[in-house]
Amino acid sequence: MKNYYDILGVKKDASTDTIKKAYRSLARKYHPDVNKDKGAEEKFKEITEAYEVLSDEDKRRAYDDPTLGGFDGFNFNSSGFSGGFEDIFSHFGFGAGQSRSYNKPAQVELKISFLESVLGTTRSINVRGVSFDVEIKSGVLNNQEITMQKDNLTLKATVKIEHSKEYERDGDDLTKELEIPLKIALFGGKVEFDTPKEQGLKVTLKENVKNGGLIRVKGRGIYNSYSKNQGDLFLRAKVVLPDINTLDDKLVKALKDYL
Repeated sequence: MKNYYDILGVKKDASTDTIKKAYRSLARKYHPDVNKDKGAEEKFKEITEAYEVLSDEDKRRAYDDPTLGGFDGFNFNSSGFSGGFEDIFSHFGFGAGQSRSYNKPAQVELKISFLESVLGTTRSINVRGVSFDVEIKSGVLNNQEITMQKDNLTLKATVKIEHSKEYERDGDDLTKELEIPLKIALFGGKVEFDTPKEQGLKVTLKENVKNGGLIRVKGRGIYNSYSKNQGDLFLRAKVVLPDINTLDDKLVKALKDYL
């Protein structure tokens, strides 16, 4: 018969409180969610079995004196511990239900930049001793949950996207402000702009561009790897007026007379 006192590292005359403290310390050390060493799970089962017996007055009395009868041992099986296991877990903070599964899903938050949400990225994290490379694809949504499994552990990662000062997002479409010189706004011409993926692109504008008007650039929004949709980019016109002090006097007079 196993020596439960030795397993918990306490004396035979140890008080109930001493037994409980010893068990909590060992349980935290060997719990499978914390300790991935070979043999840790079996050790955890063994100390829990010992605690189940020694923490109960009647079971402990029967264990200490087999001549009294009534003690026939306790066993683990595929569905968990045979007696009072969930209650034991609640005593030291693992919560009810983990007696049935050591692999309760691990929930984490992954903070990424707005640019990373548009282009995609990867986050390497370690949870309960298990390393995950979480692939966050382009077009991911704020609060979107990504689920992965590895080494019998389920990871549920919630994506948190930082606010962008440059872009507004509507589905897979993006909107940004574009400064347009007054001359081009009046008479038309080419203006340079950037996207999250490309720099130095040019768009040709017609005459009479209105301040605040939207210029659609098809296919320059977000490519959504989840839906396979390609969004558009909308450029919000911001007409830039010249400094009146830099203009020729005749031009200033003409403008005054005309306006």
